[in-house]
Amino acid sequence: MSEFGVTPDGFVLKSFVEIMDARLDLLREMFGDGVDVGPASPLRKLAEAAAYEDQDLWKAAEFQYYAGFMSTGSADALDLIGEEVGRSRRYLQATGAVAFTLQGAEPARSYRLPLGLLLSGANAQGPVVLRTLQGVTLSEDSDSATVPVVCLERGPERNLAAGEVTAVHPDYLPRLSFGAASVTVANDAPVTGGELREDDSVYRARLIGLPRTVWTLDAVQAAARDVDGVRDVRLTDTNGGIDLTLGYFGDFEFATRPFAEPRPLGSPYFFDVLVAIEPGLDFDDVGSVEGIRSRVRQAIDPIRPVSIYPNIERASHVRIGARADILVRSGADPRQILAAIEDRLALRINALGLGRTVRFADVMVDMRSVPGVVDVQNLRLRKRPGQFGRVQFGARRELAGDDVEVAIGANIALEPDEIAEFAIASDLLDVRLEAV
Repeated sequence: MSEFGVTPDGFVLKSFVEIMDARLDLLREMFGDGVDVGPASPLRKLAEAAAYEDQDLWKAAEFQYYAGFMSTGSADALDLIGEEVGRSRRYLQATGAVAFTLQGAEPARSYRLPLGLLLSGANAQGPVVLRTLQGVTLSEDSDSATVPVVCLERGPERNLAAGEVTAVHPDYLPRLSFGAASVTVANDAPVTGGELREDDSVYRARLIGLPRTVWTLDAVQAAARDVDGVRDVRLTDTNGGIDLTLGYFGDFEFATRPFAEPRPLGSPYFFDVLVAIEPGLDFDDVGSVEGIRSRVRQAIDPIRPVSIYPNIERASHVRIGARADILVRSGADPRQILAAIEDRLALRINALGLGRTVRFADVMVDMRSVPGVVDVQNLRLRKRPGQFGRVQFGARRELAGDDVEVAIGANIALEPDEIAEFAIASDLLDVRLEAV
């Protein structure tokens, strides 16, 4: 078997030097060992030109070989692989910025526009719903602000020209309680990007994680996780398998009922879907705007087992913060250091899945690796337990949901139905910077 090209170890590319050596050997074989193939020789120049063409052919052959695999394919080749498994490359969500202007404000009163505020827009294709990616507080003295926004749906038909974002969505207005005040919305620049498609790395990750089954836990979980705005999903089936609670051992018929009495006719069978969502999204519907619960239900309905229905619940989001004394180099900008710390903690903590522990060592490394930081002292992790109107007595979860600060060096362990969440400019982050 050749040592180049397709081998048991994959495709081995023939280098330009190896191609050139082979051509020079061929010239010596044809014209004798005394032929001039030095750097200035015409024969060598011709051989180099041909070798460059051969090198391009080898590179094309290598690309063609790896284009047939999901883990190494790219561009159009990856699109073809996706079409074979029934998952095409998705469009992106259009993004932009809008300006809010407060009118009729009462003196000494603040008006909060929260993260995830829904906005209405319209173009030639029809209405478009957007949401804000940042919260902002307005008042009589500070009556305007510009915040980034993103469309809820993907695709080029959601792109908006300047001036096409018109107002706060009417179904969201009752949540604001602005009284006599009002807020106007305008986008001076277009909301664009919906015509672009996700890059190879994102698309490849979706393809590799696609189960090749239906009516299975893995298939349902993958479909739910693929919904925009879903961070993590956990499925449980408390009534699945052998129902030992109904095993009467001697009172049932083995030929007709395996290990349990038959389920009563008309009694639906449910499994639980625990969903963790990104900050600023609505879990339930807001009027005519679908929430994450409805989107997840639509995604898993085609592949869930027949007559077995999902009970979709929101995970408990636990806010995470920290308190620390940080020594920084003299002359370093404290604002840049604090912003870098927040960005690194948000990137790490918001990537954790359900039930994953927030580790002291990881937070320490993130803070310590910021340029300009000399040392991190007295680091303590903090958490604010999530609350959804339910109380669970016992040691498993705090009753009142008060902020908790753990000891130096301790991790924050989360329950299987909890997920860590870090917000930029969180009041749980108490970092004191001192120049040395």
